[in-house]
Amino acid sequence: MTEDDTWTLYFDGASNQKGCGIGVLLVSPNEEHIPISMKLDFDVTNNVVEYEACILELETVVALGIKKLRIYGDSSLIINQISKRWKMRSESLATYQAHLETLIEKLDEVEYTYLPREENQFADALAKLDLMVRIPRDTIRMLLTIEQRYEPTYVHALADKQDSQEEDKEP
Repeated sequence: MTEDDTWTLYFDGASNQKGCGIGVLLVSPNEEHIPISMKLDFDVTNNVVEYEACILELETVVALGIKKLRIYGDSSLIINQISKRWKMRSESLATYQAHLETLIEKLDEVEYTYLPREENQFADALAKLDLMVRIPRDTIRMLLTIEQRYEPTYVHALADKQDSQEEDKEP
């Protein structure tokens, strides 16, 4: 795969007594990060949540016209089944597997890698975010922006105040 046009995807699913959530992090070849988090409003097993997460990521990739992809996930079951290392033994997961294969056929190159959970933290956090926040039923989408700062906010306030004082002193 050529580095310049290969995208990277991290996926994870989470479920507990509060519900089920999906976390996907799409990373462009020039390191732009696109986080996707989705709450599932229906009951599913842990393995189905992982499949739902992987399918969400692949549907997004196909919709964006991406052709080269690296997929990372912390579900050894999903990674090994979609890469054909393990056979599908569950009838209930067979429809998910078939849908995944249909989506994968639309890509030119795909590489699958299992990641330990501690190395898939961002997708894991996105999946759990849905379980921590009560989203009103009629809300379809909530935007999330995550920024990084390298110095405290007061530094900018002090600089602005100092600039303002210097402007006041000028004749």
